[in-house]
Amino acid sequence: MGRTSGSYSKSRPHSASSSRRAKFNGRSPATPRGGGGGGGSADCRVFVGNLRYETSWQLLKDHMRSAGNVVHADILSGPDGRSKGCGIVEYASSSDAQRAIRDLNETTLDGRTIFLREDRESGGGDRGGSGCTVFVGNLSWDAKWQDLKDHMREAGNVAHVEILENRDGRSKGCGIVEYE
Repeated sequence: MGRTSGSYSKSRPHSASSSRRAKFNGRSPATPRGGGGGGGSADCRVFVGNLRYETSWQLLKDHMRSAGNVVHADILSGPDGRSKGCGIVEYASSSDAQRAIRDLNETTLDGRTIFLREDRESGGGDRGGSGCTVFVGNLSWDAKWQDLKDHMREAGNVAHVEILENRDGRSKGCGIVEYE
């Protein structure tokens, strides 16, 4: 069921991953840059990872449009203004967001295979540091969840750790750490 349109093509079917993106005290640690509205419900937002640093919010929005009505697209950037290689896309409805996760996960955008998952960040106020979820990238391919948990304990009480994997069970080189 491969399809090619513009700069992307479907390479594999949906991988069921229900992970979270980084969140610190109720706000994203990255500064978003992008365009087109924003501020809607979390179940309408999709996290997109493994973007090229040069990918623009407009190219991301154009790619994601095939799944539904895109309200807003952001490329997350650090304090220096450079891309973090990931982004958030907000759809007009949660069904469009679910369709994007199902149909566009592991497709190619701008020469890279991207992965999609639900964006779990509420986007609302300070939660006092409790329930903080952190996305950890650039992990060694052979890193185990226990290694990540042991390392991240230095920052607080770890409630859950997950190493993200491809459909074949190999590590994606990133993980999620949830603090109490």
